[in-house]
Amino acid sequence: MAIQEAREAALTAEDARLIAEHRKAQNRIVQAQSEAVAAQQAKLQAEEARAQAEQKVAAARAEAESEREIRRHAEEQARIAQNRAAEVQSQLEAERAQAASRASAVNSAAAAVADAAQKRRNDEQLQHAARARLLQQLNLVATTLDTPRGLVVTIPNSWFQGSELRSRYTEQLALVGRAIASHPNLQIEVDGYSSRASGDAESTRRAHAIGDLMRREGLGNAVAMVRGMGTSRPVTSNSFARDRDENTRVEIVISGAEIGSAATWEQPGFTAGTSR
Repeated sequence: MAIQEAREAALTAEDARLIAEHRKAQNRIVQAQSEAVAAQQAKLQAEEARAQAEQKVAAARAEAESEREIRRHAEEQARIAQNRAAEVQSQLEAERAQAASRASAVNSAAAAVADAAQKRRNDEQLQHAARARLLQQLNLVATTLDTPRGLVVTIPNSWFQGSELRSRYTEQLALVGRAIASHPNLQIEVDGYSSRASGDAESTRRAHAIGDLMRREGLGNAVAMVRGMGTSRPVTSNSFARDRDENTRVEIVISGAEIGSAATWEQPGFTAGTSR
């Protein structure tokens, strides 16, 4: 009996020990499972955290790249704008330079025109003064008219004996030649006129006589033409003897750039004078 009880007690103790061991094993299994679950959760959390971090990094990189692209675009636009501004500035400067050049050319042209006009006025004044002085000098010797043809010295019929100049008028006419010779750039034309057709030959001989005298006074190069004009260009009618005497004459026509081409009575400010 005692053995049976001891055996049962031993079995009971063993069972208790086995149960306790089983419970410990179960507890260890449960703890290990819990730890595995916790580890799995921790792993999942870590992976999720890593994924989130990677997403943040990727987002940050994308944002940074976007910012860099925006900055590159802005810099490119700024460079384009700067280049365009430089081109516009260069074009404006070129246009200003061209405008200044055109203005300078216009001013130079205007100044040249003004200078030319002033020179022309000065030349005309000098010509007018020279023409007036020569006209005055010649009128002291013989009747001289200021005409568009030039200064016309009239040698009347009374100064001639036939085809020859009367000796008492030779010195007087020589003064005419000397007055003309003092202006070396002038030229003269000697025209003989008659009041009748039969006097054509004589008018030619008289013209040559005067031309020869002018040449002797040093006007050889100045005598451009000597001719008989016959009855052309009468200064009055041939109705009376005094008229015919007036139409019979020799004219010395003086012209040249030095005294201009305009008669003194055609000049601005002219108040008096004679013309034909």
